Amino acid sequence: VRITCKTCSFTNKVFCLRNTKNCIQENILYQSKLELKFIRWCNINNIVVRNGPTIDYCFGKDVKKYRVDFEIDSILIEIKDNHIWYSNDLKSGKATAKENAVMKLIQDGKYKNFFMITPKKWLYYLETIKKLLNKI
Repeated sequence: VRITCKTCSFTNKVFCLRNTKNCIQENILYQSKLELKFIRWCNINNIVVRNGPTIDYCFGKDVKKYRVDFEIDSILIEIKDNHIWYSNDLKSGKATAKENAVMKLIQDGKYKNFFMITPKKWLYYLETIKKLLNKI
């Protein structure tokens, strides 16, 4: 089944995992151009970004897996562009279920923070990450 995003030319067949390197030459996975842009920003700023963890979350009666995009020094980062899938996840409650699972891990002390970075808040979150890492 081919699903087309209403606001761009992407389809669900476009989103496959690709490889690149972080600033210390470790493999890192990305799906979108915005995720690659984030990795490149980290590399330019000598910030070691790594693949995020896979977290179990409950949605309906099922336990599902959520692969967080990235991790930097115990900060979890999800990059979301303006695509139909994220909008659908918000409407269905799936996005909230994922975020609740992440927040539980933060409360338990496994991670420090979680940022959902969108194009609208791009610069704000990049500056926030730099400040948290004392890179400014």
